[in-house]
This record gives sequence, structure tokens and C-alpha cells, in this order.
Amino acid sequence: EQQRRENESRESEVARIQVPQMPKGDPLTPALLAKVEEHLANANLANMLRRQAICAIVGKASPQPVLYELFISIADLRQTLMPDTDLVSSPWLFQQLTRTLDRRVMSLPNKHDDNTIAGGISINLNVETLLSQEFLNFDDNIKASERGSIVIELQKMDVFADLGAFLFARDFVHERGYRICIDGADLESLPFISREKLGVDFIKLVWSPEMIMGQFPDGSRLEDYVQQAGAARIVLCRCGEQAAIDYGQ
Repeated sequence: EQQRRENESRESEVARIQVPQMPKGDPLTPALLAKVEEHLANANLANMLRRQAICAIVGKASPQPVLYELFISIADLRQTLMPDTDLVSSPWLFQQLTRTLDRRVMSLPNKHDDNTIAGGISINLNVETLLSQEFLNFDDNIKASERGSIVIELQKMDVFADLGAFLFARDFVHERGYRICIDGADLESLPFISREKLGVDFIKLVWSPEMIMGQFPDGSRLEDYVQQAGAARIVLCRCGEQAAIDYGQ
């Protein structure tokens, strides 16, 4: 049980990567990471970009997309660059890899004229990226009228690793008009993530069958939390079964 929870925790922290079941491969090392980053400098990532709909379901109506999450397929990245390496074997080295990917995503508005970065999307970024020159360049290429429809997703581990940096970055991007979502919340961590106190717009909650019980590990009610945070401000993700959809409704 402990091993299962540890695995789920790691999976939630790298939720951005959308990795299917793949052979483990060799562990990612600093030397291998350097090689991956070198390849990324010139790699064409256009064919690795994916869009995943975030939908609202009202009553018996069909799911209505409200946002599209834009992400780099790490499975395709691995297959293209280093098929024998497990890119997510080290959470900290993988975090560095995501910073490199952030920089590539930030360059998209300069290289695409097909509305790849346009309103109604969410993108996964690091707090450090929001404080970088690359983000300032990205922001310069986004129309002011579109910023309000772009959601920036930040992993909870990244937020709490340096709360001061997060608060500074939050105020900056809010002033520019973007919205913020805390990604990777689960039943264990959600009680410690106050949407109002953190001043964020959304929280992304990873579905698990244990939610049907309606309680956090300390016995408090999940429904009370959702009502306090705002039901329309919680995104339920990893909904790969009907029970998840039913519970979300």
C-alpha cells in the first residue's frame, strides 16, 4: 500500500507529461539529461504537441470543452531522442528537463502563425519560468485580449518548494491577466491547498476511487472543501472511468 501511494504521488507530480505505460529503461542521469537538452535545442517539437480537452458536463448534456491543455508528449519525446532512457526516473532531473521544455513552449508564439498559442488553453510551466526573460518574451507575443483565457498550471511541489517565489510570480502573471491553476492535488494534499489563501484561480484534483467515500484522511468532508473553494474552480483529472465522471457531477 505504501509503495502504491508513493508511485501515485510521483505520477501526480509529473502529471504534465501524459506518459502511457512504457518500458522503464535506463535511469535518467545528469549526463543523459545534458544530452537530451542538447538535442532539444534544435529538435522540432511541433509533432509532439498535444491538446487535451478540459470539459464541463451539465446534467445530461454532452461534455462541453472550456479549455484545451497544451502539452509536450514525453512519450514521443523519449521515443524520438532516447528510447532506452526513463526520463521520469528522477523527479529532480525531470524537473530540470521541464524547465528546458518550458523555454521551447515559450518560443511557440514566435514560430507559429496557426494559433497554437491562443485563447482557451492551459499550459504547464515552472515558477522559475514565470520569472525568466523567456516568459517576458512570450508575454510580448500574446495579445492582451487573449491573456485572460490562458491558464498557467503549476505543480504543487513547485509551488511549495519556494512559496515566496510563487507569490511574486503569481502577482506578476495576474497583473498581466493570466489565470493560475495548482496541478497535482490529491486526497492527501488537498486539505493543505487553500485556493483562496494561495490566491489562485483553479485547483486540479487527481481522481481516485477513494473519493467516493467523500472524506479526507483526517475525516473531514471533501464536499465541504469543494463548496468552500468553489465547485467551478476544481478540475477533476485522470477521469478514465465512468465512476469518476459520475462523482465529478
